Amino acid sequence: MLRSRIVGTDAEVARVAEDAATKRRGRVAVRFIIALPVEATPEQRVELTRAFAEALTHGTASYVGAIHDKKGNDRSNPHFHLVAFDAFEKSGGRGRPRSVMGMARKGAVEAAAALWARIHNERMTAWGYGASSLISELSNEARGIDRIPTIHEGPGARQMAARGAVPAAKPAWRRIDAGQTRSAANKIICEINQLKEEETHGNQPDGLGSRDDRDPHERREGRPVCGSDRGRGRADARPAAPPFVADGRPDEGADEGRVPPFRTAGADPDGPSSPPFRQPEQAPPPRLWLLLSVSSVLSAAVASAVCLLS
Repeated sequence: MLRSRIVGTDAEVARVAEDAATKRRGRVAVRFIIALPVEATPEQRVELTRAFAEALTHGTASYVGAIHDKKGNDRSNPHFHLVAFDAFEKSGGRGRPRSVMGMARKGAVEAAAALWARIHNERMTAWGYGASSLISELSNEARGIDRIPTIHEGPGARQMAARGAVPAAKPAWRRIDAGQTRSAANKIICEINQLKEEETHGNQPDGLGSRDDRDPHERREGRPVCGSDRGRGRADARPAAPPFVADGRPDEGADEGRVPPFRTAGADPDGPSSPPFRQPEQAPPPRLWLLLSVSSVLSAAVASAVCLLS
């Protein structure tokens, strides 16, 4: 537990903050839940958490932070919870005191995300971790990645899915999951992304311009099942990291689940070949049209998630 500039018990601090927020008609506190690098040591995670909290509060506002990385799912999904109580400073002129953190200002959430990415990358680089440990606060679209982002599920939802239980629908979240369970929505998103990748590469799994006339379902044989590689911190997995570094360049070796750059088993070695450039566009497989029918709904739902959760 990290505490800074907190006077009194947590209950007393919460009561004072709520009274002050009621008087000025503002927010009581700001809460963050941020993923920590699984490859970092416990001491390094503490340093990352404290560095972000101090930078966010400008060394003035008070905060309470808790790191979860010791038990159950937290060991493979380390993260921290941060509750920051804003402070207000008078500018010397007329008008209301100015917020120290400024989380009500335009672009504040994006600025906080950029702050975390900068602190994270500076520390991880200084500690000698490779480029695969770097993160970016930018969206897939901003980095030029044509992929639909998956939706956060949480350990509880995954345990229910493993038991075959279906969680109760929440109408308030329809804009995020389109009325599907998170697990079902992510399976659809994953398959859409795989099919889009196949179409983008012109059905050329060997990357050398040769054709692959197999049925789309045959081409997907041997590939990881959608959602099967989402676990973090496994002994047989490399450190979890996004497949792109902060400047948007692909990180070599990050896409481990893709077909290797040579002819795969089952392909006809004597089949017709063509020059090593992109093949003429072909009609997408029928299943792609079916999946893309929900793609726009899920894309709009994910895009609005930030508005709901912030």
